[in-house]
Amino acid sequence: MADVITSYLDPEHNYFSEPTYGDGPAYENRGFWQGEGGALGLDLSPNVSGATVVYLQVATSRTFAVRCGTLTKQNCIAQRFMDGNRFILTETTYPYEGLEVQFAPDGREVVTVVARNAAHGRALDISRGDLIGLVQDSRLRLPHA
Repeated sequence: MADVITSYLDPEHNYFSEPTYGDGPAYENRGFWQGEGGALGLDLSPNVSGATVVYLQVATSRTFAVRCGTLTKQNCIAQRFMDGNRFILTETTYPYEGLEVQFAPDGREVVTVVARNAAHGRALDISRGDLIGLVQDSRLRLPHA
């Protein structure tokens, strides 16, 4: 997951330090791997002078996905693109306000990415378009039997 995020948002690997994994049962849910439902998430922390934190979650269904707008306190809208893909997005396009994008590629899993500035420092130069590209990456799909 960290490789996918950095390849889209920080291909030079000069903004993010190493990923940090959250504690708790949500990250150790064996049922997730056995098709019983759940979510896996990853926080990517910026280096010392950075301000933008990126959170990526892959959930087995909308039931387990973080609700759009919860982490950034922004309003979200559903939007269908000309290629037929449907996304749930924060209304804002300004990274400093917090950006969220959700995508359910096969209607089974939900991929969510959130980018927000959590501290003072250098902000990552990203757009909502970068996040839309990220959630569509096939490496973020769950294996299905």
